[in-house]
Amino acid sequence: VTPISPTAIIENFIIEEATERTYKREWNDYEDYALENNLNHTSAETANSYLKGKRKKCLPSTLNKKRNIIQRILRLATNNHSIKLNGYRRIKYKKKYSMTAPQMKEYLEEQRKGKKSVYMIQYLLSKFGCRINAIANLRVDHLDFMKGDKNVMILPCHKEGEYEVN
Repeated sequence: VTPISPTAIIENFIIEEATERTYKREWNDYEDYALENNLNHTSAETANSYLKGKRKKCLPSTLNKKRNIIQRILRLATNNHSIKLNGYRRIKYKKKYSMTAPQMKEYLEEQRKGKKSVYMIQYLLSKFGCRINAIANLRVDHLDFMKGDKNVMILPCHKEGEYEVN
């Protein structure tokens, strides 16, 4: 069976032009690597070697994107859907540090001496534990202090919808 041209495969994908350019650029970089090192560009070993060389230059998310592009094209070009390239783990993050109540009070008092708008955002985040995008999207009409019996602030959040803070 004659392998299908990787460029023809990419052109047959139903994807945006920018994505197509990214696929072609990534495939060309990979193919150049294989040619420079006199390696078979249709083998998983060559692809894994290429990606291993990129580890120091790329974030894990970028490596996984490159891996997915090359793996998809290799599978279709060789008509071998069992090709599986090595995956790359994401970075492990440090445990979050939570301030104690006295530490938070001291921090907010220090911030209060600075720019009032920055202090207010930090105060709201610490007081209500809301997402930062909820504060960033806050508008005057979300403040309902003049209506009704209770003081209410409605915080917009694209993940959870709007929610009230009393």
